[in-house]
Amino acid sequence: MKNIKFIYFDIGGIILEKNKLPSFYISKELGIEESKYKNVEIDIFNKRKFPNNSNIDDEIEYYRNSLKLICNTLNLEYSDKLLQYEIKKDYYLKEYSLELLDFLKNKYKLGVLSNGKPSRRIYEFKNFGLDKYFEVIILSKETPYNKPDRRIFQMAVNKVGLPLDNILFIDNDIENIKGAEKFGIENLIYFNENGNIKSSYIEVRDLKEIKNILK
Repeated sequence: MKNIKFIYFDIGGIILEKNKLPSFYISKELGIEESKYKNVEIDIFNKRKFPNNSNIDDEIEYYRNSLKLICNTLNLEYSDKLLQYEIKKDYYLKEYSLELLDFLKNKYKLGVLSNGKPSRRIYEFKNFGLDKYFEVIILSKETPYNKPDRRIFQMAVNKVGLPLDNILFIDNDIENIKGAEKFGIENLIYFNENGNIKSSYIEVRDLKEIKNILK
C-alpha cells in the first residue's frame, strides 16, 4: 500500500474486545439466569433502537428506560446500579494493540470510525489512554449515520481533508468494508480474526499482520 497518510480504525473487535456482556452482570445482580434475562433484553432492545445524534445524557436515559422496561417485564425491581453495567461495559485491550498504535503513530495520522456510543469516549478512550493516538474519533451514534452508510464515510473523509487514495480503512465487519469500497476507498484491510468469511480484500488475523503490511 502506497501513499497512505491517514488510517481509520474500527475499534471494537480490533483494538478493544468485550470481556463479558452486560447481561452477565445484570442477570447476576437481579438473581436470575442470564438466558432468561437475555430473552427479554433482546426483545426490548429490538423494539427500542438506540437513537443517532445522541450524547452521553441521551445514552444514560435510553438505557435507564430500557432497563426499567426489562425489569418490569420480569417483575423485578429496577435499580440505577444496573445502569453502570450498560454504560461502562467490560472491555479490555487486545494483545499487541498499544504496540501497534505506537508504531503507526510515528508514521501515519490515525483516526477511529466506529459504530459506537458516546460513553466509549468517557470510558475506554480515557481509561486505556487511547485518546492520544487518534486525531479524529467518529462514533456513529453521535452522528445521524451508521456504517456502512456512505454518508458517514463522507464525514470521515471531510474530517481529514485528504484524497481517498491517501486513506486506509480497517474494519472487522465485511459489510463495512464493502460500504467503504462502494464509497470509493480503495485501501482496505479486513480484520478477519476467525477466518469465517472469505473475501477478495487484504485480510489479517491479528494486529501483528497489520504492522507487517504497513512497516
